[in-house]
Amino acid sequence: MKSAEIDLDAINKVVGICYAGRSGSYLLSNLLDGHSELLCCPPHALHNSPFLIYQIIEKIKSEDIQSVEKIVYMLIEAHPFLFQDADHSLLLPGYKNKEIGVDKTKFFDFAVSLLKTHFASGKTAYPKTLFALIHWAYEACKKNPPKVRAPSIVWQRHMPMENDHLEFLSNEFNNFVLLTCVRQLEVALDSHLAHHINERPFGTQEQIFSTLFGQFFNSISRKKQIFAQYAVRFEDMHLNTELVMNKICNLLDIGFEDILTQTTMDGLPFYFYKNGKKITGLNKNLATEVETTVLTETDKSFIQVLLNKFLKAYGYEAPSSEISE
Repeated sequence: MKSAEIDLDAINKVVGICYAGRSGSYLLSNLLDGHSELLCCPPHALHNSPFLIYQIIEKIKSEDIQSVEKIVYMLIEAHPFLFQDADHSLLLPGYKNKEIGVDKTKFFDFAVSLLKTHFASGKTAYPKTLFALIHWAYEACKKNPPKVRAPSIVWQRHMPMENDHLEFLSNEFNNFVLLTCVRQLEVALDSHLAHHINERPFGTQEQIFSTLFGQFFNSISRKKQIFAQYAVRFEDMHLNTELVMNKICNLLDIGFEDILTQTTMDGLPFYFYKNGKKITGLNKNLATEVETTVLTETDKSFIQVLLNKFLKAYGYEAPSSEISE
C-alpha cells in the first residue's frame, strides 16, 4: 500500500507476547510472522519499543521538534535491530548483519512520507501512532506487505512487565491483548535458570534464582489491568499447532493461513541454535516429561506445592508432594 492509503490510527489490535521462563515466546512470534493481516517486526527488535517511543514524544514536546525527518531519525536510532546493518548476533546467536532486517534508507523514506500524510490530515502523534508507523514502514520494505486497512500488530515484548508497564499499555492501546507463553512450569523455570547460570550469568546463583523466580511468578499471574489476557502453552504450539493457531485467529478476527504453521521471520525460515545444532520448524516429537538440570527433586517438589494452583490452571499435572502444604 502507498503511504497515502494508510491510516496509522486504523489498527485492529495490538498483541503483546511475553514469556514465563523459557517458554517459547519467540516461537509464537515466528508462527504469527508472515500473515497477511498482521504487522510483524523481527522478535528481537522492539522489546522496549512503546516505552522508548513515549520518551521520544516527551523529547519532541520539550524541544519543540517540528521536523518529520528528525522524528523518524530518532525512531530509527532507538530501534537499531530493525535494520540490516545491525549486529543481530548480539541477540540472535548465529545471525549476522544483512541476513535480517530492512534497508534503513527505504524505511526512512516511507516513514517520513507516511508521517507527513498523517500530520497533513490535522492529526497528532501519540505513542500508538508512532508504534504503528514503525510497523507499517518496516512492512513496506518487504516483498509482500499487507494490504488490509486495519491490521493487527504483533509485538514481541519477550521480557516480563511490571505494573507501570502494563498500566501504560492499557492506557495507550485501547485494543491491547496480552499473550503469555507458558510451559510445564518446572521445566520453564529450570531452563531459564540453566541459561543464566551457565550461558549468561549476571550474579551469584542465589541472585539469579531470586530475580528469575520473582519474574516467573509475576509472568504466570493474572494481571490487574483490564485488557484481554491469555496463556499459550509451549507444548501445544509444537504438538497441536493448527488448533492453537486457529484459536488465536478467532481471537484476533483474522483468517487462518498456512504460514501460521511455519516458523518464519520476515517470511523466511527462522533458525535457532540448540546444543550447537541449527534448528528450524516445530518438534512433533516434543518430550513432555518433567526433566530438569538445575532444580533438584526437592526443588521441584517445593515448586509443585507453591505453584499448585497455577499448574492446575494451565492444565499441567500437579503431582502430590511429601512437602506439607
